[in-house]
Amino acid sequence: VEALTGHTAEALTGTPFGRLFADEARERARPKELLADAGRDDPTAEDCWFRRADGDRVRLSALVCARRDGDRLEGFTAVVRRADAGEGLVAGAFQRAVEAAGQPVCLADATGELLYVNDAFEELTGYDGAEAVGRPAGDLLSPDEDADGFYEKVRETAAEGETWTGQVTTRRKSGERVHVRQTVAPVHDDAGDVAFFVAISADVTERVRRERALARRCETLEDLEGLVADINAAGRARVQPREWAGTGPDDVGGVGVEGSAVGAALEDGIPRVTSGEFDDAVVGPLNRGAVEDARAAAVVPVAYGETSYGVLVVVTDREAAFGDRERTLLSDLGVRLGHAVTAIERRNLLLADTVVELEFGCTDGDAFLVAATREHDCSCTLEAVVPVGETSLLFYATLSDAPPDPFLDTAVVAEGVVDARYIREYDDHSLLEFTVEGNSPALTLTDLGATIRAAVVEAGTETLRAEIAQEADVRAVVEGVQAAFPDTTLRAKQTVDQPVGTVGEFQSSLSSSLTDKQRAALRAAYFAGYFDWPRGSTAEEVAESMGVSSPTLHNHLRRAERKLLASFFEYTRDHLGADAPRPG
Repeated sequence: VEALTGHTAEALTGTPFGRLFADEARERARPKELLADAGRDDPTAEDCWFRRADGDRVRLSALVCARRDGDRLEGFTAVVRRADAGEGLVAGAFQRAVEAAGQPVCLADATGELLYVNDAFEELTGYDGAEAVGRPAGDLLSPDEDADGFYEKVRETAAEGETWTGQVTTRRKSGERVHVRQTVAPVHDDAGDVAFFVAISADVTERVRRERALARRCETLEDLEGLVADINAAGRARVQPREWAGTGPDDVGGVGVEGSAVGAALEDGIPRVTSGEFDDAVVGPLNRGAVEDARAAAVVPVAYGETSYGVLVVVTDREAAFGDRERTLLSDLGVRLGHAVTAIERRNLLLADTVVELEFGCTDGDAFLVAATREHDCSCTLEAVVPVGETSLLFYATLSDAPPDPFLDTAVVAEGVVDARYIREYDDHSLLEFTVEGNSPALTLTDLGATIRAAVVEAGTETLRAEIAQEADVRAVVEGVQAAFPDTTLRAKQTVDQPVGTVGEFQSSLSSSLTDKQRAALRAAYFAGYFDWPRGSTAEEVAESMGVSSPTLHNHLRRAERKLLASFFEYTRDHLGADAPRPG
């Protein structure tokens, strides 16, 4: 590095990676993008302008790889060479760097023949360097793997200018099978052709074993579900109702649940089983004649997120009827009922001609965006909300009037924020991503069945608009938000008509936004099976049919796909600039 940049190892220690880059590279956020790509197990090689210690600019090629201990990111290894160094990749600095990386690394030529392996690779496979070099990389795959198919996928991905990442099964010298997650990055020569492949591996055998054990357990649960379904199907024909056990809502208004199994289940969301004498909260709403022989009862919460829909009460004349298996099935039934009711409510909201729009104002410091914008005196706009689990959401937000790094440092330590990362710059905005499991009014509203339409946080004050179905309980939604964030007020409530568009209108709107070349590229790729898996045609075949180069085809496809997704997700992000890609 000193020979290339003039910086000594002592001078570089503790220096941010981006300080080595020339001003124009830093302005394009290339240092952060290189590290972000490598952090996603996507080794990246790129030519960039660097700033030498004497102030001169020098064109260098950097290959950045992540160093991991299992699933934990420990740091990065960057291999830097002159941009015109050609085949110097195989020796010198590259070899010393990958030896220190700690991850199994190998280098192969364009045919797949191994040229170099590091010590970690030898430890993973059991083959020493002398035994491995000169072999086709496919020889190390398990007999269960299709070596030709593997090469084809890697070459096809490389031809598109992308890095291939996937899971393969390899075979150690001893014959033991090892499951490996592998990232294969192409390295091009001066003519733009693939000269080498750099592969970085991670042993995921233990994770695969855990996943398979979990899959076996899921299969057992599916068998139990099938058993219940069979019993239900068979029971319909022979079960005859003896007595009415249902009650209208007007008949149960005086039944209290405090101190009962029903009240406890509603409060903490945990199922209860009782036997012997039952309180009125359990059997009061039921007709006494239908439960006079009851010996046991199960009380199962029906809920989704923060929204409780009540409880399901099951009674039986068998005192020991609710064992572990029955409790598991009933708990699963309660979860499914909660999901079903929520799905129906959201479908009704989606299809409704009229919805109720609520506008909230929040200054509560427990809301992480409120606290972070207040501390940094800036504004943050929520651009998209993506559910990634029952309790997690991805927030995509644009930050204005503050540098992203200090803001992220504040947000990521907030309770309820699992992760936060910088994506890129757009003019005077930064695009950020947050993984959120709590401490956000938007998450609370989503749990209560609302759809977030807009959220802007300015210097500690959040303005949030959400929509709920017309028949939803507005008071319950407002109270739910205020219970989580007391410094929140309902500023406005109004009924809004939703315009209904036709498929033809959507297609016409999208088509008018595409250029002729983009439309032609999409149609040719679609009907040639390019988007199928396995692909009916490669990008090279489609490009050849159209009489254009592969990079030109990819350029048209990427721009057309961006417009298609933007139309689908209804993004209007003019403040990011005309060329800003839409997140999501």
